[in-house]
Amino acid sequence: MNQTKPNETTEQKKLTYEELAGACKDLYQQNVELKQRLQQADMVIRNINRLDYLFKVLDHADVIKDPEFINEIVDEIRDAIIVKETPVEDNEKK
Repeated sequence: MNQTKPNETTEQKKLTYEELAGACKDLYQQNVELKQRLQQADMVIRNINRLDYLFKVLDHADVIKDPEFINEIVDEIRDAIIVKETPVEDNEKK
């Protein structure tokens, strides 16, 4: 068996201050992007949960017996489901 000491085969390169600062900046930017994605996902989940409750209200519309309230629920569901077309700019496409 041929065993070598770690120091003989690989020496770890020490990073300069500029390299560490660049890596830190990259990690910070990644963190900001991931936070934004997480917040967007959280909003989607909240909207889905809200839609679930709105549909449950519609399921029990006969118990509520308030046509104005039911119409508001239907309008809110309709607005949430219908996707409005928005022009997509070239810099947003990835």
